[in-house]
Amino acid sequence: MSKDTRGNTFRSRRLLALVVLALGLGSLTWAGCGGSGGGDSSEGKSSAKVDPGVPKVNVRFGMQPFGDRTIFVIVMIRAWFNEVGINIEPQPLGRDVPPGKAAQELVTGQLDMVSEYTPLAIQYMSQLPDIKVIGWNDINFGTFVFANPDLKLEGLQERLDNGESLDEAMKKIGDEMRGKRYAIEASGFHRIFYNKVAELGQFKLNSDVELSVLEDPQIVQQALGNKLDFASPAGVAQMVQLFQAGWTPLVDLKTLVEQLPPEESAPMLGNTGWQTTEKYLNENHDTVLRFASVVFRIIDSVLKDPEGTLPDQTTYLERVTGTDIGVAGLTKVLTEIDPLTPFDEQAGYWTDKSSRFYYTKLYEPQIKAAQEGGVLPKGKQFKASDLIVAGKYYEELVALKDEYDKLVGEVDEGSLSGESKELAEAAAKQYAAFNYLDAVRLLKEASA
Repeated sequence: MSKDTRGNTFRSRRLLALVVLALGLGSLTWAGCGGSGGGDSSEGKSSAKVDPGVPKVNVRFGMQPFGDRTIFVIVMIRAWFNEVGINIEPQPLGRDVPPGKAAQELVTGQLDMVSEYTPLAIQYMSQLPDIKVIGWNDINFGTFVFANPDLKLEGLQERLDNGESLDEAMKKIGDEMRGKRYAIEASGFHRIFYNKVAELGQFKLNSDVELSVLEDPQIVQQALGNKLDFASPAGVAQMVQLFQAGWTPLVDLKTLVEQLPPEESAPMLGNTGWQTTEKYLNENHDTVLRFASVVFRIIDSVLKDPEGTLPDQTTYLERVTGTDIGVAGLTKVLTEIDPLTPFDEQAGYWTDKSSRFYYTKLYEPQIKAAQEGGVLPKGKQFKASDLIVAGKYYEELVALKDEYDKLVGEVDEGSLSGESKELAEAAAKQYAAFNYLDAVRLLKEASA
């Protein structure tokens, strides 16, 4: 870190501390101005208090009923979207979207944005080229081979920690699985993982184990009824049930990924985030940045204080899915199974090309596999950037954050008073909430 950067950071923290103190003595009025709809214009000031000038925009948003795709419930209940001028429709919690219907809701114009698992979007990128992935909130490590606790087996990570090589550990795991009862989920979506486990374990799924292909509820029912030795459900609620019942994560995707070359592990990975249409992006640039800022605020809150943040989402999930996952179970989902990725660490997806999780490294192999499997047409060239455009918006937020940090170092906070001081306070509040777009704008107005 350079001397100038350290100085700016110190001054930024100093001003932020003063602002936090001021905000503790009195709150600002955060009513937005401008018309409703998809535009990004703002006009006028509030006569009572300084209005941050964030336009009010209606965003029709939908979520699918999974733990990592419904984190947005937290901020809809806490009205954090409203603080950046976004009014989610339909009220109060957007639209419940059935699994597999996300794309349909976008292309038919029923929604503006929707939560979605990016590997699923790969499958329809040829038929629906207008759909774009504009952000990720997590990476999916939720693929396991669970072992019956009665077997008292060591997991892959434990074996590696004890000095075994990957080949040695997986060969022993294969020997332990051979001839035993093993159930995998029926979707086939994680077949690459199962095939890699079998390959490294030197056994054949179709002959060396008593393999059953079942729906998740059946897997859990048989597992808890002691009718299985090994189990691989796909749903996180079912994974949580097995964890809570003491089943051993014999092979977990995260550990396996860390041991394999990126080109081998990429097809087994996936990210959940939010997507929209190219048309919406072209017409609502600022709204997209503000929406992303709220998601980063959610992530920060969950990772810092899951017990204080997740009860509302847990209640929602239990209502829409009928599963009793609990706050502890949801915490496990969002920190271990589908771990949320905070703002700074997202550089590994979008700007750090050396990262094994850089978006082209993850999805170019998946696109290639989809073409080889006939899911995408073979005679056409597809790139990850045809679908995934989130990097542009992340880089813009990083640049805005850097600009704010520089501006803070140049502002003489002692000279600010009246409306200028309130604008600086408003800027700091937006900065703390990851809304770097309005933080920069407001701080410029304060120092003008």
